Amino acid sequence: DADFAASLVAHGVAVTVQNFEGYDAFVAHLETPRAPVDDFAKISAWLEQKFPDRGEQEGRDLPIGDAVLRQDRDGFSEEALCFGPNGRLYGVLCLPHGARRATVIIPNSGYNPHVGWARGHVALARRLASTLRMDCASLGDSDTAPDSPPDVLYSQVQIDDVGHAIDMVCARQAGPVIVAGRCSGAYIAGLAAESDPRISGLVSINALRLIWNPDETLEQ
Repeated sequence: DADFAASLVAHGVAVTVQNFEGYDAFVAHLETPRAPVDDFAKISAWLEQKFPDRGEQEGRDLPIGDAVLRQDRDGFSEEALCFGPNGRLYGVLCLPHGARRATVIIPNSGYNPHVGWARGHVALARRLASTLRMDCASLGDSDTAPDSPPDVLYSQVQIDDVGHAIDMVCARQAGPVIVAGRCSGAYIAGLAAESDPRISGLVSINALRLIWNPDETLEQ
């Protein structure tokens, strides 16, 4: 990298070099990556300096309210929703045009966003046609919770997020609630079902843990 930068300078190119301080923490562990926020901030500051605003910026608001992502297809419609405290949680509510027997809440599996691995949650949600596929805090399109721990997986925050999802689903009168999760999502679903009487059914797939020892780290 140093030789490459020196070569550019030798050819008359103006070069700015910053050390990637957070690289090791970003890539060392698949389960516990640490976003290099400070490094990203340096890049952002450089871009803002080199390419100042040239006009009106495009809005970055999430589609909320009556925004329908998909409508009148195979008997269901989808809505993108922000819900929970300060609207920090994001999910896609899929509802049939006919009667609703129950609504299945599908939390994240690991760090996969609400679309699921290879869009598996999308296919499942549309097949069931009465679902909420959601991102827990600090994952996917959801914002970070103020009390979110560094290792968000297997945390109480995620279980609380399922409770916020149930609040929203019940407000929509979407019928009895079933929670379905895979891997770490199975842990979330299981503990949510154990603690929240509003959950009528549980689907737990490939649950690696039923009990979490708070003295252990995710890396261990």
